[in-house]
Amino acid sequence: MDLFIFLLFSNPVKYFFIVVLMAFSICVHEFCHSYAALMEGDDTGERLGFMTLNPMHVMGPTSIIALFLFGIAWGQVPIIASNMRHKWGAAWVSFCGPLSNLALALLFSVMVRISRPLPIIFQTFFYCGAYVNVFLAVFNLLPIPSLDGWGVGEYFIPPMRRLTAEQRGVILLVAIILLWGSTLSRFLNLLVAKVLSLYEIIMF
Repeated sequence: MDLFIFLLFSNPVKYFFIVVLMAFSICVHEFCHSYAALMEGDDTGERLGFMTLNPMHVMGPTSIIALFLFGIAWGQVPIIASNMRHKWGAAWVSFCGPLSNLALALLFSVMVRISRPLPIIFQTFFYCGAYVNVFLAVFNLLPIPSLDGWGVGEYFIPPMRRLTAEQRGVILLVAIILLWGSTLSRFLNLLVAKVLSLYEIIMF
């Protein structure tokens, strides 16, 4: 499997689009986590400066390097669930990240349609934005520890909260192996394609 950075040499425009859109979309994702937490009474993210679109702070150097090399990146807003007003507050905060990506995908889809009279590069950029955000939403909603889907699942399935850090680590390791291999990767790609097809109705 080729490293993502090789795309820089074969298709530099696409490489640039993905890097910029991924960084922007992750920052919006994390901003929405912080804002939702603040509305629920937890100002941890705001106090620590995570209500920003600055990727150096939201993502950090390691995540940015991973983005340039492998096309994957992350951010992690600190929250304290016990500060929240409602028992479902932490689940809502977790869900707001992927929700923001679904909303961004809608915006980019509309822009694909609006930009049809313009040079094709604009449509390519906006389509890439829709794809990146659908991918981020679907991926983050997987019920895997450290992803938002796990945070949402903990509210509906209380036994998930009782798993130890070691047990969560094992689940995460298994998920990474499946993603790197084929089983979960094929399922994820199929799911992303299905969701993206709904947005393509708006685009075209």
